[in-house]
Amino acid sequence: MESLQRFCTCPTLRAADTNISTKQTQRLAASALCNLSANHDENKLKSREAGLVDALIKLLKTSCDDAVQSAAAGGLYNLVTKQDREKLEQSNVVEMMRQLPISRNIHIRLGIAAI
Repeated sequence: MESLQRFCTCPTLRAADTNISTKQTQRLAASALCNLSANHDENKLKSREAGLVDALIKLLKTSCDDAVQSAAAGGLYNLVTKQDREKLEQSNVVEMMRQLPISRNIHIRLGIAAI
């Protein structure tokens, strides 16, 4: 749990960096976290407690790289529940997520009527 918390606050994961190496690291990190939380309730809980939802929201909003955004959106899609609807709406990421194939059905997960 402690290592996950440290990872979620890692500057590389949270930074809006244009360096190709950093973009690749961000994509790989977000993809790995997305996979860890898929279909595993205990990992989802620990990831949420470690602040991963906020880290992925920030990464999604600040990255200009499509692959990084897709990985962040996939991680969010795996982690969020209807209780996160307000947070995602206030962060203005729901529409961004709807534009990405990996999370295009986020409105269903959050209980938002289709637009």
